[in-house]
Amino acid sequence: MLRAKLFIDILIAGLLLLIMQISLKSQTSISSFIKPEKGIINMGPCAIGDTLVARMEVKSDYDGKLYLTELTPSFEIGKSALDHYPQPQHIEFEGLFHDFPYTFQKGSIDTFEISYKPRPENELPVYPYGWKYAILKMGLTKTISDPDDIYLGVQYLLTAKKTRLYADGYENYYDFDSVYINPTMPLKHQWRVKNVKEFDVNIQAQFQKLISDKKTTDEFFIQDRFAATSEIEIRPSNIVTWDISYSPKDLEADSLRLELYYNREPGVQDTIWVQAKGQGVQQKIDFINTNYQVSNDTITLDDVPISQKILVKGKLYNDGNLPFGKKDLALNKETPQSPDFSWDDIIQPLESGKHLQVGDIASFAFNLSFEQPGEFILSYTIESDISDRGIYGTPESVEFRKLYIKGRCVAPKLNIITDTINMGNVVLNRIDCPSAQDTLYTLFNSGNYELQVDFALDPEYPNTRFNIDTRSITVAPNESKVINIHFESEEYAEYYTDLLIMSNENFPRDTIRVPMRAVSIPPVQATLTLPDIKAKPGRVITVPIVLGKMTLEGNPKSPASLAGTYRDTLFYNPSILRYRGYLLLGTASEFVPNPIIMEFSPGNLHIDISQVGEDTFAEKDTIIKLNFETYLGDAVETPIRFSNPKFGNSNCSNILDIPETNIHNATFKLDSICGIEYIVSPSSSSLFAIRKLSPLPADRDLNMEFNVAAKTYIEFRIYNTFGETLVRESSTLMPKGIYERKLDISNLPVGTYYLEYRAGIYTEIKSFLISR
Repeated sequence: MLRAKLFIDILIAGLLLLIMQISLKSQTSISSFIKPEKGIINMGPCAIGDTLVARMEVKSDYDGKLYLTELTPSFEIGKSALDHYPQPQHIEFEGLFHDFPYTFQKGSIDTFEISYKPRPENELPVYPYGWKYAILKMGLTKTISDPDDIYLGVQYLLTAKKTRLYADGYENYYDFDSVYINPTMPLKHQWRVKNVKEFDVNIQAQFQKLISDKKTTDEFFIQDRFAATSEIEIRPSNIVTWDISYSPKDLEADSLRLELYYNREPGVQDTIWVQAKGQGVQQKIDFINTNYQVSNDTITLDDVPISQKILVKGKLYNDGNLPFGKKDLALNKETPQSPDFSWDDIIQPLESGKHLQVGDIASFAFNLSFEQPGEFILSYTIESDISDRGIYGTPESVEFRKLYIKGRCVAPKLNIITDTINMGNVVLNRIDCPSAQDTLYTLFNSGNYELQVDFALDPEYPNTRFNIDTRSITVAPNESKVINIHFESEEYAEYYTDLLIMSNENFPRDTIRVPMRAVSIPPVQATLTLPDIKAKPGRVITVPIVLGKMTLEGNPKSPASLAGTYRDTLFYNPSILRYRGYLLLGTASEFVPNPIIMEFSPGNLHIDISQVGEDTFAEKDTIIKLNFETYLGDAVETPIRFSNPKFGNSNCSNILDIPETNIHNATFKLDSICGIEYIVSPSSSSLFAIRKLSPLPADRDLNMEFNVAAKTYIEFRIYNTFGETLVRESSTLMPKGIYERKLDISNLPVGTYYLEYRAGIYTEIKSFLISR
């Protein structure tokens, strides 16, 4: 009952504060020197004959005048709902100011005193000992005659304690109210005990006892002031405090009584007491009756097919001792790598502003679907309103109640190598080539679920000349399978059909249409030519291999576009020609990866050029360009001859008809060597050296033969016995080989000289004599 009346008074005070007309920039205020607690100004204990005073300070920052009048509600000390005695006791409270109205200009500051003076027992009416209550209202008005024109107003509950004791507490009851169990820090109050007499009071002992029937005894902690002294001295008007802390361990109600003892006179003992109570609380919400098994607040779903709606439903059960309120509701990813999803809330467990009472049940349900495959962990999160309810010690962990949803979203994913199938040209009626062609088509499942595939042809065989070896396959995740596509024709024509690939992948990838093409052609006669080339020794020549057409009925394209492979061997004199490399740019082989061209032995060049899969050469006449280094060898010329050239495709190794009469070999001739400064021939030596000097002694020319072991810059100098350089040939980049060179020494006088041969870091010096 006491708490209910106190609540009514505080509610009235709150309503009065709501009607205050306060400018946001104003600093006008009415405040108490005694700090109010929950709207209560506690003036403390008071003995008969004494007076308690509470001071109120008024500040004005209003541009005009404000007034404090004796008209309610500008100023009033009235009866409280807690005053249930027949004679109202609020008259013991009094404002110690009477010159109403008070006028406040801008910047005014004034102090007003409110007193409590208990009446002695011999006065009428007789008021009993104990707590006294009154309502204090103070408000500043804009006009003197209208007390309801409030600019600023406050309301407080005044309390004072009329006591016969020499010392008494400011409180007799502490209500710790609801405290969350096992708080990080206990909730603490300071119990104030005041000496109301004009002489010292000595407290001789303290005693505490549990009033409630408790399983644990360590939930209240009382400060022991007698641990280091035998008595506590309180001087007149002084206050001594005792700390009372509360830390509940369970959900049961707790109460405790603390008593202090002092001797009023020899043999007569008085008791000062205070009683504390509290309630341990816990918010505990369980997920029950779910349509999937819950383990450690986690639902584990089976494999969830992509885009399929999954219903999750269940109930919330309030297993704690606090009503549970929903502040917000969400379904979120717990791991960033979880696939994107969508959901719709079918049944919300609680309406806004409603609470799930202790022991009650609320239902929830929602649909869930995923947009991509992958592992997922989601959290169905209900945000509680417990943080807004002012419950001491509430841990952050209970603000959100989560149900975790774990599983894997699965989907097959079909990957095909190409979205068209071109089986190219199939040569009919050629003895060494089949008149049919097969190709393998690969399908890969890059998803995480089994791929089911069905095949069809549009149009179907025999209305098309294509056929397939299977109509249905299953492809496991991260695996591939192939099907064989067969083409066969009896007449020259171009054929088309569509391969339909129908799978359990989601729309629009559930059906894929792959166009297929093949062309039946007659044998094609072609010419193969190497052009004749003439060059001086020491030069690098380029030899193109040219494929020309003789007849190509029904197809005006170059014969190279019918083929995807070329294999051949070229023969030539290795003392005159040495293979150096190839050029693909601008040729039919321009986009061929890694042709194999190498000399198995000197003068024997193997050629193997192959396109990828069913691709063919570009529509150009030149198949490839070959580079050769030229030497002055054992002959003036050499043939460059084809040996068994064959052009093929993925179905046949020899699709072109190239008779011997259509093969034109080349002849390479050395150009005139008159006037050249050196001759060159191949060398296998790994040494740089001057092989021979002639004639010796020399006259007007010095002939030398020297070996170059590797391609480098070569330089010659002739100097005399004094070290003076007389002849110097500029540095020349020369490839590996054996060379002859003539130096003009006609301007040098008779004598001994030195020839220096420099090849990179190698140096050799030989002496020679000039005699005429």
